[in-house]
Amino acid sequence: MCILYEKFINEEYTLCLSNEIMHEYEEILGSHASPLVANLFLKVLEFSENVIHKDPFFKLNLIKKIPTITSLLIALSHVRPIIL
Repeated sequence: MCILYEKFINEEYTLCLSNEIMHEYEEILGSHASPLVANLFLKVLEFSENVIHKDPFFKLNLIKKIPTITSLLIALSHVRPIIL
């Protein structure tokens, strides 16, 4: 299992996510794994107690690309989903 995902499931850290990021996760996981995997992962994020859902008040567009998020999602696309 991916170490980051394992630590997330064990609630060793908290994620702060916007709707925009959630849609990116859905798009990347859907294309690298499957729409089913993307949907299951988003449901885990939606109902996890260690996720804070926040939308930014404004965008400065200072960051053009975040390779770590893409790398994480590609790594997670190879993880078998946990059936709750």
